[in-house]
Amino acid sequence: MTSERFQELLERLLDDDLSPPERMELLEAVAADRELAAKLYPMLWIEPWLADCLNTDDEAFVHRMQHEMAHGDDGEEFVCRVMAEYQRRNTAAASPSGNGFKGRYRRRKFWLGAVCAASLVVIGVAIAFLARPGQDGPGQDLAGKDRPRQINDSGPHALAARLESLQGDVTIVGLAGNHIAAQLDQVLFPGQQIQTGDEGSFATLRYADGTRLELNAATRLELVPAAGARGGKHLKLIGGLLDAEVAPQADASPMIISTPQAEIRVVGTKFLSSVSEQFTRIEMQRGQVQVQNHRGGRSIDVSAGQVAVVERQVEAIETKPLPPMLVKPKVVLPDPEGPVLSIDYSPDGKTLAVGGWQGTLTLWDLTTGKARHTIAAHSQGGIVSLAFSPDGQTVATLCYGDTSAKLWDVTTGKCRRTLSRPASEKKHLAAPQKLAFANDGSLLIVGAAQAIYLWDPKQGREVAAIPQTDNNLCTLAFSPATKVLATGHLDGMVRLWDIDDRKLLGTLPAHRKRVTCVAFSADGTTLASGSDDRTVKLWDLKTRTVRRTIEANLRPVRSVGFSGDGTYLAIGCSERMVRLWETRSGREAQLFEGTNYAYPDVKFSPDGKMLATAGWNKKVELWRLPGK
Repeated sequence: MTSERFQELLERLLDDDLSPPERMELLEAVAADRELAAKLYPMLWIEPWLADCLNTDDEAFVHRMQHEMAHGDDGEEFVCRVMAEYQRRNTAAASPSGNGFKGRYRRRKFWLGAVCAASLVVIGVAIAFLARPGQDGPGQDLAGKDRPRQINDSGPHALAARLESLQGDVTIVGLAGNHIAAQLDQVLFPGQQIQTGDEGSFATLRYADGTRLELNAATRLELVPAAGARGGKHLKLIGGLLDAEVAPQADASPMIISTPQAEIRVVGTKFLSSVSEQFTRIEMQRGQVQVQNHRGGRSIDVSAGQVAVVERQVEAIETKPLPPMLVKPKVVLPDPEGPVLSIDYSPDGKTLAVGGWQGTLTLWDLTTGKARHTIAAHSQGGIVSLAFSPDGQTVATLCYGDTSAKLWDVTTGKCRRTLSRPASEKKHLAAPQKLAFANDGSLLIVGAAQAIYLWDPKQGREVAAIPQTDNNLCTLAFSPATKVLATGHLDGMVRLWDIDDRKLLGTLPAHRKRVTCVAFSADGTTLASGSDDRTVKLWDLKTRTVRRTIEANLRPVRSVGFSGDGTYLAIGCSERMVRLWETRSGREAQLFEGTNYAYPDVKFSPDGKMLATAGWNKKVELWRLPGK
């Protein structure tokens, strides 16, 4: 039977328009063709019409049946369960009250459900006999009876993947385009897509053979049906960032990952692939892959320690060495309450302040590795920004959810002062973004969408407010060597301010999208700006021109920071890597592969030996710098 005829019969079956001879034709084709049986097996449940056959849109039931299908013996067992549930619900729907299962049954669907259920039983029996890999029964539960069983590692189940972990907004997209919120331990079959939401969202898929795929924020991945029953895993990385650790695959059926620009053939390796509309980038950490350019068909082998870049309109594939990588931080400081949003070193480098998702401020003693104070600093949301005063005696915190900045005594852990505008004017401090101390400690600068507020931290008095007429301030930084304040904006502009005169010094047309972070070098001569446009720019503040543009691995930039001597620039993006760049040569000098999925803050220690990184995976990681 041709694939076109098979598809035609299947669609007519679902439309309840299949004659008895055609139904027999379909059954005989499935019985005679193992490949058709293997293809039909997952189709019995991944399509949304399964819910229609049961006259329900009960997502919980569909998820449960999917889970049982993935860990059950065979198609026959699954079909029997579907049939039993169908009969139970149909009986409830026929009750005199007419309210069975929320009144969703409709009489005209009865015959469609009956025909589909009966057909499922017949075809399921054939598949149970032909498509299952052997007579050994279900996969064994290696982790204990309280955990889900392993996915079968042969037959159609070999192409299924279990959702091992998730955070934030993760969605499963079916063949018909229906969107369902993902659930832990859910199983995905070929034909489905998984997509992660924005900042803080990620997901991990695991195959039965141990292959592990980590999807970063704003990533979309499709499991593509194999060309034949013996076909290997086929994925389509539509966009975003994929961290893959692939178990050894058969040479005849490698894993294939397609992107808009290239095809990656994998037989067992560890690599990182990021995709945008213009580029596909592959960073090889272990093993080897073959990369083929869709434009021109050129292919090359990319080995461990190499980076390959495939551009949309370029036939050649660019390769270069991968920078050295550290995969184990020296110290990990946990924050069990949630993602870490902000960090700062004390001037003497002995204390690290950590601002958490739940509004908790933790002061870590780095000489003992223990928390000195854990403070419920804010009740309205996470601490988006914090900073030590120049004398190291005070930590200022800012919460996105309220309109106040707070000053905390480092020694006692108690609140010294709350800086808050009058109730009638609090609306003007909506959406606070960032704070910073002036280099002499005389001012605390608080940036909000609508204005920049200058406070006297000792008196608790507002000194001045600089209106932002465009209402789009996103971030700020104060120069450690001058009286210049830099602000980054939603329109991609960076503005420079004289903080003494409260005047605008100039505007830098920095980026095509939102400016997410800015940082000064210690001598105040260079400014780094990072953006959602996936670039970092280094500015010469004397000439106000761009010294260098850094492409940040095709991911939105979340944080930047200079080392004390200006030698290095650390860049944190929406990925598992923090990247260290040499500011003079523009060379990527070091990769830090952490356990986080995005890095909203990075800070160098005052002595220049360590780099602290804050991330969404509830951890602060401390890394030793090269040669230190």
